[in-house]
Amino acid sequence: MRHASSPPRAHRFGLVALITAVLLSVTYFANSDREPEKPVSETNATPQRIAANESILIVVDVQQDFWIPEVSGSSPDFPSNLSNLLAVCRSAGIPVLHVRTAYDPQQQNFPDKFQQTHDELRLCDPGTSGYEPLACAVARAEERVFEKGNFDPFSLDTFRTAVADSGAKNVYVCGLYTDVCVLSTALSAFNSGYRVTLIEDCCASTPATHEFVIQRFRDFIFATLGHEEFGRRIAGTSS
Repeated sequence: MRHASSPPRAHRFGLVALITAVLLSVTYFANSDREPEKPVSETNATPQRIAANESILIVVDVQQDFWIPEVSGSSPDFPSNLSNLLAVCRSAGIPVLHVRTAYDPQQQNFPDKFQQTHDELRLCDPGTSGYEPLACAVARAEERVFEKGNFDPFSLDTFRTAVADSGAKNVYVCGLYTDVCVLSTALSAFNSGYRVTLIEDCCASTPATHEFVIQRFRDFIFATLGHEEFGRRIAGTSS
């Protein structure tokens, strides 16, 4: 029986996260002095009010197994930010879809090294504490929860249908990790024709990988907002 809190397992997963952070940070800083390849946003553009009836929020993988010290230590405000974001969406009537990773032994198309990690760590194995959401991300009875074995909920027919049936034009994404499943979700939403915004302070990963994704894709694939500005735009009080 797997013990979600065993030190060797957490240590190994922490090493995976740190190695990823180092590799991406090297890439980011090595290219930081180059001209950007993405369009530059208009700094003087008037902030647009968010139409609740054209919006949907996707909460990605906010689960115990992913809330490791390397992430929680650098994003201490993430739980309260997410709680506030969900409160705003629920009050405004914005649909909320929850996505969770569920370990799938049939998922065998990872590269060899990660396949071994995937099979050994069995992250987010249903029935274990590691699968469960953080307290800030518990779904309400009326909110749907979707399980995925890979990095992208848009690979699920049921998920794509749920987003389409909501009538949303604007997809807001938050969760864990910024550089993995959050990014995959945002890219698929963009490629499916939706306008995508990351709620930046409700996304988290190791600092270098989080910053790399934001700087590389902001105003290119997605826009970004903080949860407080999101709330002001819902209320129509953005300065």
